[in-house]
Amino acid sequence: MFIAGLIFLGIDLLILPYFIYRYLKYRYLKNNGNRYQGVIKILSDSDGGCQLLVYYQDSLGKRYQIKSSGSNSSWRNLEGKPAVVYYNRDNPLDAIIEDDFKFQIRLGLFLFTVFFLTSLAMIFFGTPQETRTEIIDNIINWWNNLWANNP
Repeated sequence: MFIAGLIFLGIDLLILPYFIYRYLKYRYLKNNGNRYQGVIKILSDSDGGCQLLVYYQDSLGKRYQIKSSGSNSSWRNLEGKPAVVYYNRDNPLDAIIEDDFKFQIRLGLFLFTVFFLTSLAMIFFGTPQETRTEIIDNIINWWNNLWANNP
């Protein structure tokens, strides 16, 4: 179980950089890019989910379209509602839909949390009982010393 915990931790550390990249891209486009308020159209998938499709235009009036990166059945009620698109001034095809981004970040935080806690539990319960007791004692001693040394 210890090895499985290390594998889960490795998967978790592989997932994290992607969501950090998406967050940094969103922050960059929000702060340095152009903002366009478009209207959401829904594209239905064969599996019952749906994708967001938003048309937007740059400052020169040229129209572009962007699809959401994932599929989510809860987006079905967003048809015709406004959507905010942030896009790069130099490359208007480099864009992100705000609703799609928020969904991705929530999913990413959920996956990160699940994999991280699962890996810690697997690593902890995969170690021998004596080592676990020693780890718990060290944590308790560290916590008590932390508060005992502060005035």
